[in-house]
Formats: sequence, structure tokens, C-alpha cells
Amino acid sequence: MNDALIYGFDRELLETNCQAVLSRLYDILYDKVMRFNPYRVDDATLLACADRGYVRPLPTLTQMCIFRFSELRTIKIGDSTYEALHYKLGNDPCERHIPVGKLLRKICYRATCHDIRSTVNGVGITNISMIEKMQNRSYFLSHTLPGMRLDKQDFTMNLWRLKGDVASQASDIRRHMCSAKIKILTDVLNYPHCRHYLRCQRNLFDYTTPIQQAIRAIKQFSSTQ
Repeated sequence: MNDALIYGFDRELLETNCQAVLSRLYDILYDKVMRFNPYRVDDATLLACADRGYVRPLPTLTQMCIFRFSELRTIKIGDSTYEALHYKLGNDPCERHIPVGKLLRKICYRATCHDIRSTVNGVGITNISMIEKMQNRSYFLSHTLPGMRLDKQDFTMNLWRLKGDVASQASDIRRHMCSAKIKILTDVLNYPHCRHYLRCQRNLFDYTTPIQQAIRAIKQFSSTQ
């Protein structure tokens, strides 16, 4: 194994300026969704907040929005056609679509160089029948994971089915939000070299303490309502 590489990253390209890494750490820990405690608002307010959400681009690491999927339809562009799952984001009336191929394909996770997939209820999306079941249902997007596919930046989505009444949906959103925050912060701890995380060698300085403090605080969210 090439000692100059960390999971495919050239050590010489990693950040050595502690101030720059501290700035990135600050952006991660003080992101508005990362700091948001979903247990401090009532059920209706929480759903209303999620319904106003949108998929936030990197460097954001966690999300808070609701996909309201409608149906699979064929998209035709010139002589080419492809199947796509149509949706609306929360209460936004604009209809959008995701190509079936994007939901099915694997990408190389930037942190580990391992292949990962978009998930539904924690299970990787591997076939069209799984996508067919998503029609006319609502899902909460808790987080995305950055990666590469064919030398282009891409990301996976982690979706969770919303069903039942307002109280049930709010309960699920709270749980999945907090789990996503902890999962992402744990990945930042484990893979600081990732360009979308800290982009530095392990133990460049003590970034562990504030991240662990943030994880402990999130674990206490449910007791601070």
C-alpha cells in the first residue's frame, strides 16, 4: 500500500493549516440543521419546518426536508428516454424528478473509497420494485453522503418513510434526524482526511473533543424538551 495515500487521498494534498481546519470544523458543528433540536418544537411546527426544507448542497452534511413522491413516468429528451420518479419537496408546488438510474446506482464514498447506495428505511435501493413502492408516498431525507461516480461528484440519499398521523411522523423525523447527526459526526471523527469533512491528517489538533461533545449533546436532545 502506498504510504502517501489515505483511502486514496494524497497526504500532501491534506490541509496542514490548523486555522483552516478549525474553520471547517466550526462550519460543521454550527450548521443550523446540525444544531437544531427537533424535540424543542411541537409536532406541527416540526413538520412545517421540514415541509419548507430543500436539499442543501455541500458543505452541509445533514438535511431536513420531505420528499412527496408521485409516480414513475418516462422522460423524453430528443431521441433518448429514461424512467424517472416524480416528486415535490414539501409544500413547494414545483414538480421535480429523479432518474431511476440515479436512485439505483452505487457511488464511491469519498471518506472510505467503498461503494455505497441511496437507502430507504436503512436498506440500499437495488431494484426497480423498491422504487415502484415509493410512488405516492412521503419520505424524510435525513442526510446525504458525498461520493464520486465516473470521476464526477455525486451523493446518495438516506430516506425514511413517513406514515401515520402528525405525531407519528414527527416522532420518526426526530429520531432519524438525531441518528443522522450522530452518524455524520462519527464519520467526521473516523475519516477526517475526507475532503468534505476536515481534510486533514488524524490528530492534526484536538478536533475530537468538540465533536464528541456535540455527539453527547445530540444524545441528550430528547431529554431537553
